[in-house]
Amino acid sequence: MVVANRIRLSGLSSQDRSLLEQLYRVHSRTLARYIASRCQGAGIDPEDIVQMAFMRLASMADFSHVENMLGYVAWAVRNTLNDQLRHVQAQRRTLGEPISDLSNDCQDLPYHSTPEDILSAQETLNRVETVLARMPARRRQLFLAYRLDGQTVRNLALQYGIPRSTVGDHVATATRACQKALQS
Repeated sequence: MVVANRIRLSGLSSQDRSLLEQLYRVHSRTLARYIASRCQGAGIDPEDIVQMAFMRLASMADFSHVENMLGYVAWAVRNTLNDQLRHVQAQRRTLGEPISDLSNDCQDLPYHSTPEDILSAQETLNRVETVLARMPARRRQLFLAYRLDGQTVRNLALQYGIPRSTVGDHVATATRACQKALQS
């Protein structure tokens, strides 16, 4: 059960519990916005999807086998979304309502990922992570706060005590570096 942005976790080690709680606090809103931007009109509540995914993860014994926890969380959210889409589609069929092609409602969310797709996505993620790791710390922090956390340029400028144009320059430079990594 999710209560005030916290997940009640029982069977996990304190380290795994702390990691999962931190990931939820930091990334739940971003994941929900991502789902909302791609699933408008599909009868899906993005926050419910994120909560269900984290609850599934919380029921696991441990995460020692997971090398990239954020990627694992994103994968779990996508799978939870796909399950919900199938459920909505089945409900529409049962209720006799016309079924639209839900794949059109949810862009870029494949129902079936092949091992090659997963490997390709992991390689892409690794390239971007490498680029991010090589960036100056402030540029990386500004980029991640802007792109993942949804903070505004104005708020970041106030928080870091720098001009808005400097924040914009850092974000633009980081964006170009990531795009270059994605194209290689």
